[in-house]
Amino acid sequence: MDAIKLGVLDFGEGYDSLHDLITYATDADQLGYSRFWLGEHYIFNSLWCNPEPILPLLLAYTERIRIGTAGILLSAHTPYRIAITFKQLSNMFSNRVDLGFAAGLPAGDNIRQLLHADAGAFDEKLRQVLELLREEDNMIGNGIPVPPYRGEIPELWSLGCSCKRLDSVLESGLNFSRSLFHEISDDAAQKEQLRVFMERYADRHGAYPKINLAVSGICSDSEAMAKQLYKQSPYYQSAFIRCNLLGSPSYFQDTICEYAAAFGINEFIFLNLAAGIRDRLHSLRLLAPVFQLPAAHMTVQ
Repeated sequence: MDAIKLGVLDFGEGYDSLHDLITYATDADQLGYSRFWLGEHYIFNSLWCNPEPILPLLLAYTERIRIGTAGILLSAHTPYRIAITFKQLSNMFSNRVDLGFAAGLPAGDNIRQLLHADAGAFDEKLRQVLELLREEDNMIGNGIPVPPYRGEIPELWSLGCSCKRLDSVLESGLNFSRSLFHEISDDAAQKEQLRVFMERYADRHGAYPKINLAVSGICSDSEAMAKQLYKQSPYYQSAFIRCNLLGSPSYFQDTICEYAAAFGINEFIFLNLAAGIRDRLHSLRLLAPVFQLPAAHMTVQ
């Protein structure tokens, strides 16, 4: 199997300022992490709700890491605006923008009403976004600009907490990110589903999709320290986000390598559950050399 890649996922909780987020992203970039993804969540203690306005800022402050969404709650947005925004970003920051789609809805009836969010609209809105991005000549023929002309489009991902929508992902020709912190999974069954999906995808589209697995937890100097930090986390005993991993760098290495062997996947996205920026940075700096990430040259502090 190829070398393991690690990316970062963040939902915006636990920050004192936007400067902390920029520091977190730039550290991940310098340490050799593959991606930095921001979720869309409508909660009171988050640095953002919709991450779109923050993406160009993070792209401007970083150099190599891919920046994107995990994921846009498409049911709450217009397809045309998403298409033109992310195509523009993709061409401002060449080959570094990811657009991930999530089929969920914002929490709270009032917010859903304000955003005109409709769960039943997701599949049709996704079809429209993909058509706008992929069928430029048809759009021009219909008088619909999606600038820049002949520009590159973002890398497209479907986000899921299970493998239930893989037929839809196959039909849409998207890459796939599977969360392991929302549901307890049967590794053997999931591996077989993903293997069949990849083969069907290659037969259908002529190439294999990119697939990664999202895990959550805290890496610290010891298991005891990680457990102590978890008790201070805004996600402690969350009803929605399970904690997959708590321990030292060697524990993370062993467990993620076990996941990699079980699922046949070599890229992982890490939702860092540590409460403050200092402990989040420490986690990233501990993990980078263990997984021999490219450009992992910063001093552990």
